[in-house]
Amino acid sequence: MRLASYRLRNVVAAVLLAVLAMTITLVYVSRARTQGTAPAKPASVLVAARDVPVGTSWDQLVQGGWVRSASVARDDLVPGAVTALAQLKGLVATQAIYAGEQVTTHRLGAAGRQGLRSGLHGTLRLFELPGDVHQLLAGTLRDGDRVDVVASVPRPETGQTHFARVVLRNLLVVDVSAAVGGSGLAGKADAAVELQLTDEQAQRLFWVEKSADWTLVLRPVGDAASTSAGAASVGTVLGGQGGR
Repeated sequence: MRLASYRLRNVVAAVLLAVLAMTITLVYVSRARTQGTAPAKPASVLVAARDVPVGTSWDQLVQGGWVRSASVARDDLVPGAVTALAQLKGLVATQAIYAGEQVTTHRLGAAGRQGLRSGLHGTLRLFELPGDVHQLLAGTLRDGDRVDVVASVPRPETGQTHFARVVLRNLLVVDVSAAVGGSGLAGKADAAVELQLTDEQAQRLFWVEKSADWTLVLRPVGDAASTSAGAASVGTVLGGQGGR
């Protein structure tokens, strides 16, 4: 009888210990799952506030407000994501970055190492435009600036009536190292700048350079806009109201 009672106590104790061990295990697993599913702290990254074209320099990105800070889940971080403005210093966009996309080091390159060829792809071309220092804004233009081309074109081509208008917009200035004072001879090209443009734009610019009077005009670094005004002629210039 005593032996049976002793065995019963051992069995009950073993069951109680097993239940206790199971309870401890369940509590531990539950806590581990709770900690494992806790949301991770969001990461701060830079995203494009607007479409960023190839060749855009770091000062344009920062000063022009082309990038902004955003919080994203860590699982959504893109490899090479840029997290601070300081990481952009000295870099240029070597690939297009579209509005809302994370800015990554894979689409940026050092300005000094970019070279003239590395920025060319698809329909992009490099055009060396000769002209005088006034046409080329020598001393004002910098690498990475954007320019429009204004031309005065006769119509018909052999006629005496000229029309002036912006014929090309938003061309990237790649290199201004040759845009320095030269011989200063009237009517002689004494400087040059290198522009990045499409093959179709290159055709038009070549025609303008050979057949019309033209000049470059500097665009704003950010928030550039264009009017929808038509071509200017002697009639529109003299007939405008209030100088408009």
